[in-house]
Amino acid sequence: MSYLLSDKFENLFQAEYPIFYKNKIDKGKHVKQKFCYRNALDTAVNFDQNRACERIITYLCKYQNNFISHYLFLKNLHMIVEKGINISDLLRSDILNYQFDFDKWPSQHTDDNKYLRPYNGSIFDL
Repeated sequence: MSYLLSDKFENLFQAEYPIFYKNKIDKGKHVKQKFCYRNALDTAVNFDQNRACERIITYLCKYQNNFISHYLFLKNLHMIVEKGINISDLLRSDILNYQFDFDKWPSQHTDDNKYLRPYNGSIFDL
């Protein structure tokens, strides 16, 4: 894993063609839910391959640094933290941080009267 994700192949990595994504896996005919989805990070976490997890996270932060890749961490982030794997780059990356602009969000609203009103159950009321 370290060799394949090393900077030696950096010219081959492109954001348009992600390496890590979810694979649809057939569970078999006798199972109620026939399919599940798994990715390489899930497998590395489940088999205690901590260095592989660190390499995958480093790659993701460098080459798949987009909010679209957040789904890779939906079910395994708590296990990654429990195993003590360094996620400081991940927390600073665009994968887990997304800036959105909502016109009626109080800190962005231009009408001070509505901004200073007391909380009445929802800040999104019209």
